[in-house]
Amino acid sequence: MIGNQLHSRRRVLGRLDLPYSNLTHAYQFDGNSNDAIGSLHGTDINVIYGTAVGANKAAIFAGDGYIDLPQGLRAGASNFTISFMVKMNSSTGQERPLVLDDVNDGYIGFSCNPGISNVIRVNVQTSSPTTSNVTDASVTTTNLNHVVLALEVGVEYRLYVNGVLSGTKALVNGLLPVNALNNVFGAARNYTLGINGLISVPKFWNVKFTQIQVTTLATAELAGINILA
Repeated sequence: MIGNQLHSRRRVLGRLDLPYSNLTHAYQFDGNSNDAIGSLHGTDINVIYGTAVGANKAAIFAGDGYIDLPQGLRAGASNFTISFMVKMNSSTGQERPLVLDDVNDGYIGFSCNPGISNVIRVNVQTSSPTTSNVTDASVTTTNLNHVVLALEVGVEYRLYVNGVLSGTKALVNGLLPVNALNNVFGAARNYTLGINGLISVPKFWNVKFTQIQVTTLATAELAGINILA
């Protein structure tokens, strides 16, 4: 209902042509890690809150913090999109902005390696048989970057950074079902490899974004527009 109301409101205002009715979870980081759309609220460990750009708030980490979230962010959707902004301060190795449904035999994980190379990496590990699908996007990770993963189960995923397509990969296998483990913002599944930087406005949509929708979202959020305001 909330998503439908937001969708209708945006069409009336004529601001952004985005599928608001498909927005299932959103984290505004306005002093907490509550879910602004659903009910999957986070538990903060050594997190402070500040501003990423304009009206968009951020969770800020110093390498020893994370946000623990309940399982179910993907909710078994066949098509979905994950969007967020990330900025790294410094690193001597791999750090994990987001890890979803992370188990030994299947997960979706994002990582940054500013101490090794300026790369944002996504690893989509699928099942039957287990297959790791990795795509790297070369960026300056110490800048604020807008990241979108648009995925269609059993078909493909597309990784976009700052509104630009960075890679497409075919997925011959399906994702594993949502498991009983929590998801994590700011660290790996075992709470190591914590990021030294910030994460801003992560959102989960149960639809695969088009290039035009990705560009619209990235342009707005990098300009400091809070699309839910």
